[in-house]
Amino acid sequence: RAPVAIAIGTEGAGPVLAQMLRSRIDRMLSPSLGPLASLAASLRGTAERLLPKGNARRRFWSDFFGGAPARAVDAGQLSQAHDAAVDLLLSNAPASGHIALVGAG
Repeated sequence: RAPVAIAIGTEGAGPVLAQMLRSRIDRMLSPSLGPLASLAASLRGTAERLLPKGNARRRFWSDFFGGAPARAVDAGQLSQAHDAAVDLLLSNAPASGHIALVGAG
């Protein structure tokens, strides 16, 4: 799962309990979580350049981790996951350009 790490602490009150909880959480997580996190890391700079801060960026990451890119990584299709992520980035990027209204009077 690297680079994803799970940490549970009990401030010394129950280290065995912390280990048991971490083990349970580990079993719940998909083995594809690491490759998905690595793909996200590789796209982070591009997402920051293309998407404005706030809702658009949060929506992209929510769709990334819960949508087609995540499903493709989970299926072991890393190339398709990358393509799906790029498509998602482009579909969430604000349109650029200008509109000229001529003779509207």
